Amino acid sequence: FMLYFFRLLLLLINIDQETVLNWFGVQTINRDSSFSGDNVNILVKETDVSSFIPIETLKLILKEIWQRVQDGLTLADIENILFFILFIRFIVLTIRYNLKTSSIITFIGLFAGYLWYRHLIDLISMYRSILIKLPYLYKLGIDAVQLRTINKQVVITDLKLGDNV
Repeated sequence: FMLYFFRLLLLLINIDQETVLNWFGVQTINRDSSFSGDNVNILVKETDVSSFIPIETLKLILKEIWQRVQDGLTLADIENILFFILFIRFIVLTIRYNLKTSSIITFIGLFAGYLWYRHLIDLISMYRSILIKLPYLYKLGIDAVQLRTINKQVVITDLKLGDNV
């Protein structure tokens, strides 16, 4: 029973155009608002959302993702990508094996990914001055500078508090 519970759960999730757009953080294109006169009345027209994912939705999602990549990735974006890949891997492993095995493999992968992520943060903090100068890695350099500032403030606070903690 436990082997097929996760597969049954996947079938119960309603995946339509609105769900996919909300997952990727894209505003829905099916709502239309108009303003009238001076009193600014917002009229929202409801339209039916199709039960399948049209090609226009996929094009819109790819366009939004490409725009984010062109602006540069932050540490939060990298974390979101890693958790998305981990989730997809968990689903594939659950379908291929069983829930227990896929959970064990996923937790091992999560631990290994955390170690590599900490190594990435160390590298980013070492090369922060170079990252700020590169257009695609500018946001990553800003995150590294912010991390360094936060770490300095924590050290200063710890020194001021001393043994009073």
